[in-house]
Amino acid sequence: MGDSKKPVRPWWGVLATLLFWVILDAVAFLAGYVQCLKLTKIKESSSGGLWFNGAVYQYNTMCYLGGFVLFAGALAALWFLLLRNNYISVEENPWACKTLREVLNIAGAIGLVIVCILSTMISKDLGDSLTPGWASFITMVIWPAASLALAVFGGKLRR
Repeated sequence: MGDSKKPVRPWWGVLATLLFWVILDAVAFLAGYVQCLKLTKIKESSSGGLWFNGAVYQYNTMCYLGGFVLFAGALAALWFLLLRNNYISVEENPWACKTLREVLNIAGAIGLVIVCILSTMISKDLGDSLTPGWASFITMVIWPAASLALAVFGGKLRR
């Protein structure tokens, strides 16, 4: 009786993972849209030929940082609320739950890439481009990679 160990609930971990990715993808869409507010047109661009004439835009620094802070805050809050205490060791985790969580992690990260691209496409035309390129790289690649790493390895970090 004195040894009250927390009960193992592997299916709650699956639900927590699903909620983590659904909410994070929605917030990433909003954050990506905030980053593309008040873009400054630098020059016209005709690199796409007749079909995709466009312009080169530069991020507004405050909007970009606002979107970044919104995403980073949501990532931290969701991890603390949903995933931090739901890490289950391999021995306690049935293979179906483990497999489903890994599939949800991969699908969520791919969904994060898609919503970041969609949020950018909403704010500009198809032939337009953004500068500096590293800022787009952070949003499109680093956000999903960091989220996936935190979702997969985050529980192991706290042990």
